[in-house]
Amino acid sequence: MKSILMSHPTGNNFVNALLEELFKKKQLNKFVTTIGFGHDSIFKGLNRRIYNIPDKYIEKHIWAELFRLTKRTNLSYEERLASVDKVYESLDRQVSANLQKYKPHIIHCYEDCSYHTFKKGRDLGIICSYELPIAHWMTTRRLLSEEADRYPDWKSTLENRIESEEKLIRKERELELSSCITCPSEFVLKSIPQKIRQEKVCQISPFGSPKITKVIDKENIQKNSEIKVLFVGSMTQRKGLADVFAAMKLLSGL
Repeated sequence: MKSILMSHPTGNNFVNALLEELFKKKQLNKFVTTIGFGHDSIFKGLNRRIYNIPDKYIEKHIWAELFRLTKRTNLSYEERLASVDKVYESLDRQVSANLQKYKPHIIHCYEDCSYHTFKKGRDLGIICSYELPIAHWMTTRRLLSEEADRYPDWKSTLENRIESEEKLIRKERELELSSCITCPSEFVLKSIPQKIRQEKVCQISPFGSPKITKVIDKENIQKNSEIKVLFVGSMTQRKGLADVFAAMKLLSGL
């Protein structure tokens, strides 16, 4: 049975689902994160940081993330010490430094948090599984630059346009060092440079969603009933928030 080590600084529903599946199949070695707790932890109230696995399978490196959550500055998200980027790099180095202790067969890591881990993993003969959740940076930069031109007032929400050269080189090295790459869609897969796709085992594992338990009967909706809009995503133009506002202005009475 292959032993799989996972790392992610902050986690999300998809990370949680994968952890739960690996644990059920007895393939989970460890999950390395910043602040995170198992379902049997005394810290159950922290819903965003609770994972559906026993707490003993989670190794925590809390200080960089705790510092980020308590310190705010006006510097860019890469420059400030209390930044997401610094938290990702810190965890990457922590995992790399402890790989010989974990002794996994496979490492599964994510974008911006894999370079040092994969570099050490390759030296140790460990399979390096890479998950790319969004389009390759070149495609992302092109699309976000177009959005910045469309909505200049929203430029400040499109930080991915101005990532440093150092960070972009690190992204490329992560792809090069990986043994295989997993993407959530064909769009993301095709955004990866062709040379990388030809050299690596690449696969698509679509994001899932909960089953629909309640279906609204359209016949019972009154024409003059109140409209409720649910926006799911970060409050930036990368998720099209400016377009939502523009669409709302087209509706009568707004």
